[in-house]
Amino acid sequence: MFDLIKKIFFLLFLFIIAFINLTCRKSPVQPDDYERFAFTFEDASCTEAWFNLKLNNLSKPVMVKLYRDNFLDKTFNIYGTNDTVFYIEKLLPKKSYEVYIEVQPANDKFYRSNVIRFTTMDTTTNEFSWQVWEFGSKGSSALYDVAIIDENNIWAVGEIYTEDTYTWDSLGNWIEPYNAVHWDGTKWELKRIQFYTFCGQQHTGSYPAKSVFAFGSNDVWIAMDGSQVVRWNGSTQSQPICTPVSINKLWGSSSNDLYAVGNNGNIAHWDGRKWTKIESGIENNFQSIYSNSSSRQLQEIIVVASEEFSNLPTELIKINPQDKTAISISGHNLPAMMKDIWFKSGKRYIAVGNGIYSTKKIDIPGSWKREVNNNINKWFTTAIDGENYNDIIVCGSSGELLHFNGYRWKNITYQAGLSNINRLTECKIKNGIIVCVGFTTDGKGIIATGRRN
Repeated sequence: MFDLIKKIFFLLFLFIIAFINLTCRKSPVQPDDYERFAFTFEDASCTEAWFNLKLNNLSKPVMVKLYRDNFLDKTFNIYGTNDTVFYIEKLLPKKSYEVYIEVQPANDKFYRSNVIRFTTMDTTTNEFSWQVWEFGSKGSSALYDVAIIDENNIWAVGEIYTEDTYTWDSLGNWIEPYNAVHWDGTKWELKRIQFYTFCGQQHTGSYPAKSVFAFGSNDVWIAMDGSQVVRWNGSTQSQPICTPVSINKLWGSSSNDLYAVGNNGNIAHWDGRKWTKIESGIENNFQSIYSNSSSRQLQEIIVVASEEFSNLPTELIKINPQDKTAISISGHNLPAMMKDIWFKSGKRYIAVGNGIYSTKKIDIPGSWKREVNNNINKWFTTAIDGENYNDIIVCGSSGELLHFNGYRWKNITYQAGLSNINRLTECKIKNGIIVCVGFTTDGKGIIATGRRN
């Protein structure tokens, strides 16, 4: 009996000790820690992940330790800002991770954050089924730009000369060349978009078109190789609209927020009623314009200026969408002759032209690094487009065509049957469809479409 009582008291003692430890032990994350800072997940690619840390007036400098799957991944200090985006890299595609941080304000202890669980993106396949079309049977035909609305609605623009153009018909009518091609899901249809011979005068002609940008099937903007644009409403075009710039590229968020960039550092903005010129402060020719905004950041618009076959430096200009001013991005280490840019705002930027370069922080001087080596990128590149971190294409001279699946780059020029092409001038990707345009060595316009297998 006495032994039984001893056992009962012993078990009761163990219960009391366990209860005291359980109720008095400090939680890894105290409630007041959440009031000191906020640690949140922003985005992930196949191999990287981005996080945001907001500090609530903690004493600087603040040391931050980031742990991935309970192992220390990186340590860094925050000196001025209270809102910091940072990243981890060398992750694996389609893999789940757990991360947390420890934050130590100046002259204080470490405070631990909540645990964030996330999964990286999966890779995409770079296997596509290809079709190639040629346009033009005399002269020097070429296509310069393309816009994908959907798989049954694609526009390409340029200049196309056939046997029955640039001549007189049996009734004595002058037959003009074509300057656009439209895909309706079944066939390509050659079109003649009319521009003024001289801006503002009544006489029009189907002069070469340089750029196309589509907001939808009933809202397509086409720019001539000059200073005019027209708007296609799904069945007819508008009267030409004169612009204060000679246009190389169009980009916009809507038909009331459209930008045109061109030669000699010229930029203009259309607000739905009128064009307004934006002073860039440079004289180089603008080659491209692109924007991709995130939920956290304001819209970021970047313009690339350079001169092909010239050692003049590449210049990057950022347009402020609020006050429509242009600001130079100084201190970058991109080489001369860069042509185009694609990015996820604040996270990943890729520029193409005289090589393919990337950076995660566009405003940090000297941060651009060579993205693709010469064994994969063999020729000068002219354009880039992407749907996400894991689906990016680049095209260029000699039919150069590359695809990034989120983990590695692959040259798919021969897969697409484009090795005999003189130059691909533009490429777009949307919903697993790639469309490239350009011209052949024997003076024909070219369109190549790839559908993901």
